[in-house]
Amino acid sequence: MSSSAAASILFIGRSLNHIRVKGASSSHDSLGLVPSHLRLLSSLSFPITASSLSSVITDIRQSLSRNALEKLLPMSRISEILSLFHEFFLLGRGEFAVTLISEADEKIRSRWRRADNLAYDKRDRLGDVVVKNGEVSAVLARTWAAMASLKGDNDNEEHLELARDLIHFNIVKHSSSATPQRPASSTAPQAPRSLVRTPFDNLLLSVSTQLTLEIPSPLDLFLTAAEVQTYSTINSYLLSIRRAHIRLSDLWKVTSLRRHHPAPPAPPYGSTAAGHVIVHKLRARARDRGMRIRSVWATSSAALFLLGETEAYLHGEILNGAWNSFQQWLTGFPSRPASAVSAQAREDLWAAAGTLPTSTAKSNIQSNHDPQTLSDAHKRYLDSLTQDLLLTKDSFTEPLYHLLQQIDHLVALVHRIHSIWQSLDLEADDGVVDAFSDFHKEEKDVEEQLAVITGRVKGAIELLIQSLQDIDQEKDDRYDVALDAMFEETAYIPQKMSRVDRLLMKLDFGGWFDANKGDEDNNDHENNDEELDN
Repeated sequence: MSSSAAASILFIGRSLNHIRVKGASSSHDSLGLVPSHLRLLSSLSFPITASSLSSVITDIRQSLSRNALEKLLPMSRISEILSLFHEFFLLGRGEFAVTLISEADEKIRSRWRRADNLAYDKRDRLGDVVVKNGEVSAVLARTWAAMASLKGDNDNEEHLELARDLIHFNIVKHSSSATPQRPASSTAPQAPRSLVRTPFDNLLLSVSTQLTLEIPSPLDLFLTAAEVQTYSTINSYLLSIRRAHIRLSDLWKVTSLRRHHPAPPAPPYGSTAAGHVIVHKLRARARDRGMRIRSVWATSSAALFLLGETEAYLHGEILNGAWNSFQQWLTGFPSRPASAVSAQAREDLWAAAGTLPTSTAKSNIQSNHDPQTLSDAHKRYLDSLTQDLLLTKDSFTEPLYHLLQQIDHLVALVHRIHSIWQSLDLEADDGVVDAFSDFHKEEKDVEEQLAVITGRVKGAIELLIQSLQDIDQEKDDRYDVALDAMFEETAYIPQKMSRVDRLLMKLDFGGWFDANKGDEDNNDHENNDEELDN
């Protein structure tokens, strides 16, 4: 017996159990199919071959799906759940990701503010700043409330309510055996590799948190807990990149840190010699500070460019392309004009195998699929998606995780140096002195840390580019597996997505990684500034 036939038998048994639990009317419909199913089984002649048994089992499964499961698990219900995953787990709704990140950052800031207000002898307790499970759930609740206020005329309110009921946000505890794995297709000849262990889920709230979805019955005929876990892992991965992108972009909103144009003293002092001296002193101070953090802005700009292009590749090339391809197979009609490429890719795969489907087979592909066929297609879709997103390449995810950590450190230090400079300005200009702080010493310490972290971010970017180049040189044999599934008339063939070379063509930093050239460029900038000052 083949693995696909065994999976069909298991699916038939689970379906009958669901029908029995669901109600008497559905059970009556399934019982009426028993004679025809028995006739199919009795038509088998000895010796029974694997192909003949698989054919009969497939006929019984499709008969059960057409006559009994259409009411129990309609196609509209499956499409609704898949859209839910695409919009909220794969960040199809961009406002959901932005709102969730904003609420999570606000929760972290409130926890630290609360810890700062405690007495000094109580600040050593870690529990004062660690986020609890109830607070994590509250973050998602506030996200739903913000989403409801942002709801436009074209938004589906029922879809948002369904997401509110089924999607949860919880703290998770990882164990050595809890690594999520890509779901295996019943027709895949090779065992899938596990996803990477890189803990992207601890970047949002400093503890391991994941979006999860409650699987209502009878959707467990189509969806498994392993697939939900895969979606959660992808969501943490995408959210961590989006969060770093947003935090870096927010640095450019601190206008006083980037552009400082000190105003002259108010009249009549502005026209005096003393007023001119004050203006020159303020501008010299601002120019000196700008020179000291010039490398910080250059590195931040490079990291921002890297994250922006990576997000555009993952969302524009991979996620949207895979979703359009899967939607076209699911409904028989392209969801967008661009998804017609998947149909051509299917024809190319059949042509490569030397077997073209008949017109009848093509029409069957565009018909409604039974739940097991949908489940197998969904497994192939997820399997291809995780590989295209590079979530099976720890040689890429580990440098990316290191880069995201260093970006968080860099952003925190930039905000710290900004607050220190504001305090120093109050001391020098207005005479507001904090007797309990030595801001000059803190300024020196933070600038030293900024120099170290800037070098680490630059090194992490270089290492990430190198890992992408190594991945681009690897042989991509994933779509050879799809040829074995082509001969099933209703099989879903994942669309072949763009390789990372399209991303690498954009991520060309020229000679920025050359230390000597970087030093020469800095010297040139300093000489130009001196000429302008003169």
